[in-house]
Amino acid sequence: HRARVAERLDNSSRFGKFIEIIFRDNDRPAASHSSIPASFTLSGARIRTFLLERVRVAKHDDGERSFHIFYMLFSDGLQGYDKGAFLLDDMEDFSYLNQSDTWDRRDGLLDVDLMEELLTALRDMDFSQEEIDGIFRAAAAVLWLGNVEFEDRAAGTADGAFVAPQAADALANAAELLGVDAEALTTALCFRQTVVGAETYQNQIDANTATHSRDALAKFFYQGIFEHTVRRVNSVIGAGVAPSSAAAAEAGTTPALRRQASKIGYTESFIGLLDIFGFETFHVNGFEQFLINYANESLQHFFNKYVFETEQQEYEKENISWTYIKFADNKATLDLIESRAGGVLGLLDEQCLAPGGTDLRFLEGLIRKHGGAASAQDPEARFFVTNAMRAAQSFGVVHYAGRVAYDVEEFVEKNRDTLRAEVQALLGGSKDELVRAYNNLGGQREQASAGAGGSR
Repeated sequence: HRARVAERLDNSSRFGKFIEIIFRDNDRPAASHSSIPASFTLSGARIRTFLLERVRVAKHDDGERSFHIFYMLFSDGLQGYDKGAFLLDDMEDFSYLNQSDTWDRRDGLLDVDLMEELLTALRDMDFSQEEIDGIFRAAAAVLWLGNVEFEDRAAGTADGAFVAPQAADALANAAELLGVDAEALTTALCFRQTVVGAETYQNQIDANTATHSRDALAKFFYQGIFEHTVRRVNSVIGAGVAPSSAAAAEAGTTPALRRQASKIGYTESFIGLLDIFGFETFHVNGFEQFLINYANESLQHFFNKYVFETEQQEYEKENISWTYIKFADNKATLDLIESRAGGVLGLLDEQCLAPGGTDLRFLEGLIRKHGGAASAQDPEARFFVTNAMRAAQSFGVVHYAGRVAYDVEEFVEKNRDTLRAEVQALLGGSKDELVRAYNNLGGQREQASAGAGGSR
């Protein structure tokens, strides 16, 4: 991998995927151990996704766009659609889109053409017209959420935030598209529920916290749209996969799970294709780059272990003559990141769980554990920070592909990145069946990521 120093690519899908192209053995039953070469038939495929960069919903940098679907909604590719059904106005009026003043793609592709291709693809994947409309309405709801602004009440009055008067229409449109009551949406965003024993209390929050709640809802809901779409595609392209093997394959492909799958007659083989972000380093690197580079670091370690180390051990056992290949072991970098006792992720989770945890306290904990400016001069150190980096609130990691400095701003918030239960419950009561489905899928991914420490 080469480190990439640039703006993010126009491929703003920004997620990783593992595609299984599944083949069924035509010749042998599950219990057969025949040495006869097998004949295989393509029976289906399955897509697993991870690391959706949902922060892009609410924030993107200069020269970049958000997710393409938002811009495509305003194109002329929606032939035969009443855009008024999505309550959309001028694209430049939406705060989730106008942050960078970048509207067109840089690769020459046009949103009008992409929208036509998307509609064709969805119909080919047996999406009903109701489902297609639901996807577009949900995407429009996300945009309107971004225009809901908050203000703090004047000193001397009741504490807490309220929806700014100029955002009343945005709130009403978001609520209509989500199939919920506008007043209930206001309450969910501007108040935090606290349960004490059998009593439930409503506590007002400030405008800044309400804005974070709004963005968390938008990202959570977009995740649900995404997960639902992938699941529907899998239901079509995986139609040829045997039910008994589908459950096993869905669980994973570790040796233990493969043994379990064999017991239930799992005789299918697959070719796996992994598509993940390359190693990244930009002028300013944040939480997203840290996770992407961590994933690449783990893949590199896997490659080293199973391609170099394990294979060369087999050569030794079989007395094969070969020239030993030396390779750099990046386990020290993974230990720095993963260790529960003082690793980057461990210290970050501590701040997420601690009352009043902050990015600065997270950085200070890293420096106490791994050293200050002296670490930058140690050639063996995987962690480094100079005095200038400390002043700028950043830290560095020596990856296999190079040294990267990470700005800790919003590390704690993004790692926490949880949606309050009362907001999720509001979507669960939507009168729109698809909104409820998106909410359920977003909730499943939210619970899974929370178990791993926030948005990871």
